[in-house]
Amino acid sequence: MKETSKYEKRFFERVVRQLGNLNAKDFIEEREMYLFLHNIKGTAGSIGLEKLSEEVEEKLLSLSPESTRSKPLSEWIENLSLLASLIPVKEIDDPQDDIMPQINNENAMILIVDENIDALEGLKTKLDRSGFLVVGAVSEEKIREWIFTENIDLIITRKKQIDLGAAVYLKKLLYLSKPYFTPVVLITHETDSDKIIRTYQMGVSDVITMDTKFEVLQALLKNRIELRKNFTKSLMIDEVTGAFNKKYLDHEFQKIFNDYTREKKAFSVVMIDLDHFKKVNDHYGHMTGDRVLKQFVTFINENKRKMDTLIRVGGEEFCMLLPQTNTNQANLFINRLREGFSKIPFEMKDNHFFVTFSAGITEVSNETQPLKVLMEEADLALYKSKNNGRNQVSIYNQQQGPIKKTLNIIIVDDDPIIRDILRSHFSNEHFNDWEIIVHTYKDGSELLEANWYHSHQKYLFLLDGVMPKLDGMELLKILRANYPDREMLVIMLTARKSEQEIVRSLEIGADDYMIKPFKINELSSRIKRLMRRVWIR
Repeated sequence: MKETSKYEKRFFERVVRQLGNLNAKDFIEEREMYLFLHNIKGTAGSIGLEKLSEEVEEKLLSLSPESTRSKPLSEWIENLSLLASLIPVKEIDDPQDDIMPQINNENAMILIVDENIDALEGLKTKLDRSGFLVVGAVSEEKIREWIFTENIDLIITRKKQIDLGAAVYLKKLLYLSKPYFTPVVLITHETDSDKIIRTYQMGVSDVITMDTKFEVLQALLKNRIELRKNFTKSLMIDEVTGAFNKKYLDHEFQKIFNDYTREKKAFSVVMIDLDHFKKVNDHYGHMTGDRVLKQFVTFINENKRKMDTLIRVGGEEFCMLLPQTNTNQANLFINRLREGFSKIPFEMKDNHFFVTFSAGITEVSNETQPLKVLMEEADLALYKSKNNGRNQVSIYNQQQGPIKKTLNIIIVDDDPIIRDILRSHFSNEHFNDWEIIVHTYKDGSELLEANWYHSHQKYLFLLDGVMPKLDGMELLKILRANYPDREMLVIMLTARKSEQEIVRSLEIGADDYMIKPFKINELSSRIKRLMRRVWIR
């Protein structure tokens, strides 16, 4: 309560000061008024002033962020009674007391594909509050990225009618999801039984009506997710590349590790990552990217020893288990593979290109090292290879000591109250064995001028969509173009419910979004679930 009142007091002090500055002007441009009210809406709702937030939101619907039309301040706020009168501060409940109900669905990741942002947001919110981790996508590129990089458990899409356009769209979606055995659920108004039958024949898992009760939908989703998990548990082969998958990794490691403890023969673990693979997907398309991955697996399998094991652990990242091999031997072997693979031309219509990989190696040094620690050591050596220019192999140095996992939460918002609320909350947050460091910046320009980036760390960005200088959208483009995707998660914070705004943020690389005002605990819970799926392997 005390903390909320402090923020509320600061908020009103700031608004009074800003109103005084605006009132000193004869005329105020519409775009300046839009930015002023936009900031009020996001902050007011987040600290418990819902009525003021709603009043300002209604006014924003009639304003344009680009218009230079001018009026006196009194005319702009003549219908904003709460803002104009600055009513006395009332005691309100701490928004952090509103804790989300936790249902044990946290290991389930659902992708919603819908061009109707209002519908997407409504369903996404309900599923989020039921404990699922829910991500949204509107573009084919973002759909491909989510399916390719993450183990999506289920896809939901909506079409009012199953016409020719919807059928083509569903075929594309099923083509992307089929290699991963991901069920697709269609929500529709369609009642034509022939069309529904053809939809099932295409491969859609379930067709349900838009008036289906949420409780029924929730039960169906749990059922389909559980069926997929039971089915994939029995599979040991990666569906896309033909390599072994992560389910095989624990089994094979234990077998080799048992041999090591008996015979005390050297045993190495290698982490491999294809260099600049995102550029291959972006430039040549994901089908070509899949071809590169298959060729890589074929090349390794043709040149490794029978006792060696190659496992795809996610995206373009692989792990190799090399029994009876010390780090020096592994270094020679992996470098030989690296040089050979880099000479393979990938032919396109008018030209060809080459792909390289980087690797990190560690050696088992005692009988108590778990696989997770060994992979982290090899991954740290892999980072060294990446940072030194890629297309090389590095060996983990045991003198480096224990690996400390650092999560940098970077908050970029021009509202100092929002920055302070988020900094205060996340500075006291705990997440397993991660060290959390919170950084705040008032706009994108200030972030880019700072020395914020350090390799082999993780970054969670909370970006305000609208800021007076370099805003969140432009900053997001820069981050995705210049820094490793595997190290970053980006959540856009926006006070706009504009469909175009949300679509744009997802298309240019946002992993998720939250509409202001939001509950701090809901944001925190969403972050933790996203981290578990993306970074906790």
